[in-house]
Amino acid sequence: MGRITSSIGLVSGVPIAETVEKLVALQTGPRDQLVASVKKTTERQTAIVDLTARLIALQFSSNALGQTSSFDAVSAASSDTNTLGVTAGADAAVGTHQITVLRKAQSQQSITTGFASRSAFVGAGTLAFRFGGAVDPDTSLGLANGGTGIPRGLIRITDRSGAAADIDLRYARTVNDVLDAINNNTAIRVTAEVDGDAIRLVDRTGQSLANLRVDEVGVGGKTAAALGLAGINVSDNSATGEDIVSLGRAVQLAALNDGLGLRISETLPDLRVSLRDGSTVEVDLHRASTGDREATATTTAANGPDARLRITSVEKGATWDGVKIVFVDDPAITVGNETAVYDASDPENKTLTFHIDAGNSTAGDIAAAAANAPLLAGNFTVAIDESGDGTGIVEVTDTGLTSGGAPRAAVHELSLGELIDTINAVAPDKLRIEIGPDGDRLQLVDLTTDAGHDFQVEGLFGSQLARDLGLDGEADRDTIEGGRILAGLNTVLLKSLAGGGGFGQLGTLAITNRVGGSATVDLATAETLNDVLDLIDAADAGVRAEINRARNGINLVDTSGGTGNLVVENGDADTHTAEKLQLATNKPTPRAESGNLRLQTVGENTTLASLNGGNGIAAGRIRIYDSLGGTNSLNLAADSIETIGDVIDAINALAVQVTARINDDGDGIVLVDEAGGTRQIKVEDIAGHSARDLGLLGEGQTVEIEGEERSVISGSSTIRIDIDADDTLDDLAAKINARDAGVTTGVLGDGALFRLTLASVRSGDAGNVLFDTTGLQFEIDQTVRGQDALVLYGAGDNAASTVLASSRTNTFANLVSGLTLDVKNVSSAAVTVSVTRSDTQAVTRAKAFVDAFNALHEKLDGYTSFDNETFKTGVLFGSVEALRIQSDVSRVLTGRIFGAGQFTSLKQLGIDLDQDGALKFDEAAFTAALSQDRGAVKQFFTQEESSFSKRLSDAIESLAGRDRSLLVSRAATIETQIKNDNARVDFLNARLDKTREKLLLQFYRMEAAIAKVQSSLTAIQQIQAVPPLGSTSSK
Repeated sequence: MGRITSSIGLVSGVPIAETVEKLVALQTGPRDQLVASVKKTTERQTAIVDLTARLIALQFSSNALGQTSSFDAVSAASSDTNTLGVTAGADAAVGTHQITVLRKAQSQQSITTGFASRSAFVGAGTLAFRFGGAVDPDTSLGLANGGTGIPRGLIRITDRSGAAADIDLRYARTVNDVLDAINNNTAIRVTAEVDGDAIRLVDRTGQSLANLRVDEVGVGGKTAAALGLAGINVSDNSATGEDIVSLGRAVQLAALNDGLGLRISETLPDLRVSLRDGSTVEVDLHRASTGDREATATTTAANGPDARLRITSVEKGATWDGVKIVFVDDPAITVGNETAVYDASDPENKTLTFHIDAGNSTAGDIAAAAANAPLLAGNFTVAIDESGDGTGIVEVTDTGLTSGGAPRAAVHELSLGELIDTINAVAPDKLRIEIGPDGDRLQLVDLTTDAGHDFQVEGLFGSQLARDLGLDGEADRDTIEGGRILAGLNTVLLKSLAGGGGFGQLGTLAITNRVGGSATVDLATAETLNDVLDLIDAADAGVRAEINRARNGINLVDTSGGTGNLVVENGDADTHTAEKLQLATNKPTPRAESGNLRLQTVGENTTLASLNGGNGIAAGRIRIYDSLGGTNSLNLAADSIETIGDVIDAINALAVQVTARINDDGDGIVLVDEAGGTRQIKVEDIAGHSARDLGLLGEGQTVEIEGEERSVISGSSTIRIDIDADDTLDDLAAKINARDAGVTTGVLGDGALFRLTLASVRSGDAGNVLFDTTGLQFEIDQTVRGQDALVLYGAGDNAASTVLASSRTNTFANLVSGLTLDVKNVSSAAVTVSVTRSDTQAVTRAKAFVDAFNALHEKLDGYTSFDNETFKTGVLFGSVEALRIQSDVSRVLTGRIFGAGQFTSLKQLGIDLDQDGALKFDEAAFTAALSQDRGAVKQFFTQEESSFSKRLSDAIESLAGRDRSLLVSRAATIETQIKNDNARVDFLNARLDKTREKLLLQFYRMEAAIAKVQSSLTAIQQIQAVPPLGSTSSK
């Protein structure tokens, strides 16, 4: 049916729409009343929500004031901000510190030899460089004397002319610092050099008026003695001090093996030691803490592993430790019917006795019979040890002792002493590890009775710990003498070369100099690279052995003055010594060059933070693809990934057929495909640049490994720049800069020649770069050495009362706990750093608390207002919620806090209510209270159960907390009410709409009826009279 489209009736002229709306309006009263009610309820809801938020803000500010940090905050000041800046953290302790800035950090700078023009060709070849990794490292004095170091102080050296000089070693940190201090002193003519594990002094005066002598300076001086020089008082022109490099309990494990440390499993046992009596001992370092465990024992097994049994307690705990395993020959016993008896009647002498048929009972027989022994079954299980098959005959001399049932604490050995203690505690009556007599190696001693079995050490679960400890050699009767694991002064271990694989056993080297003189050098005893150099020099072969310019290998320089061939070759048929040392040559050349001997610089223990010159590895995500297209990603930002070993383990655990390990050069990670597909493996960065930093970004190359072609990515930390024959200085500079590898370069012209300048972007010792220009037509010389910043903590000339600290940057974080020191300039005078309590935090938080309360108070006043003239009220006037807020909060503000010292109220602290109910804050009174008794103010706000902040927080929690608090519950109730009322309004509106439709329809029908009537009237009006038939008209 159609609708009336005009608001006025077309027929009747009646204002239909207006009339209908008036008629409908007569029925809207209930709805309008309900809408007005919803509006007021919504206003109440808004007010309650607003007050809830303000109460929470007040609670937040009160809780902040109630934190101990409000009153423990400190501020730090430097007495010389031009020399040293200081920032205090939250944990900085109040006090005064004396800091002397000795040296600023600086970055290495180097320069190439000169070229006639910057467009000159530099010559084809490869420039290689990396951070650190020299084969002649500068040994830390902290490693000296078994890890106890060198007491800092002065020594006096007298040369043979009688001249004397005091050498200041108070700030020496390394061996080179000592050598430089002596060699740079002009008052005497004495030079110092390294000689094996000692320092050698050489008099250069050419006189003999006095002895070459070294003395301590000052009463109680120990520096000369610690350097091994105190006993020097000779009439010779040279003197070698005592050995100062040796293993000791204080040596840190991380320093062993040229800083690569020991590869120790965090989850599995590391070593199994087989002893001469046939028993074995397992060594588990870095073990986790445990609760009670099953006690176990492995029998000694005189007849070898096949006769060995493993006994395990059924229950856990220390009760089952210390049970002695005994075997007795019992004539009543036959094979297969062996019995066992457990006797714990004497807790100090518990025994588990097996009755056997001696000479016939095997380990397998006893294990089978023990399973059927009712007395034993409830206490112990007996099994054939995994090292044998159970066919061996058990002897009555076999024995064992249970252990391991008691809980154990976590152990994470950091020092050599801790490692020794852990190993010696495993089986103290069977095995002992100790430092060897020469102090340079460990040795393992078998304490058992020799029953003809081999004494040997093997790694468990692929562990390399035996090699790392130098204990992978053969035993000499009851002793395994280890190899050297701590290099001498300024040298490296031979086993760290060749990428960490070492050279194996060296033999003899045959040298023929250029005039034809020859010598054979026996290098069989060499364990360090300096050993090799010293043995060659001692052979008087007409050559001088030295470290090469790149500091990554050695050269043999002919000193004979001849012009013939320099010949270096193997001196025996078995060891291939010349080839291993890469020195084999037979040419008319003045030197034999080893080139890069590939010192291992990256190992499983290498921290990611130490890579790239101390700049570390970006913590990002990488994706790895194998040759079949399989892929998986790795998050290097995970907390568990801190070392190269962690990265390797994480990659090898991925569901992708790629294996990770240390590369053959020992300077990074190599990825090897195991999928056997046709694609190259690939690594990409998903987030960050971790793959780039690890040198793994990109696609692999095909490499033959053990006769099989594999796709490989080798992530070397050595940067190699390929130089083309037509490359100029500018081209080379652009190539270096494009690598973004921590070295920046530019072209320098001095008016005559052009050179490349190369600057490390990493400051400090770790930022020093080794450049290898072997085969190139230019060389690179260091002009500025990168060095750490040095500061001296403490005052006075007594080195024992001061601490020498270093940082690779000019920032020292936590030299003093909680303080960050920023070195700006060097100064001979100590800077006083003062750390004092700061009121700023407490005052700021107290003001914030007062402001939060006053904001609540102002709003609450508005919501509960009453106008005496208009009688208009606020939306919460007289409400329970408003009254509760006023009463509960005010009760806490005006209440007293007891048990917190002399202050019991806010008013005493300068926080009080004014006449209008708002809080006012007297900062002067507050700070005066802090000065008077800071501890009492702190207690007032912070004591756990009854502090002001705790009470106010509890009160607000009951008012506005999440769980069934007053305001939250009320807001929820109102929300429900508003929802229901709005639904009723919708219902009434719908009913009014229907009424409107009905009235409009009625008016439509009325219009239609009127229209019909009018139509009928019109028709009637149009009716005319019709004359009768046959009538005529008359005029």
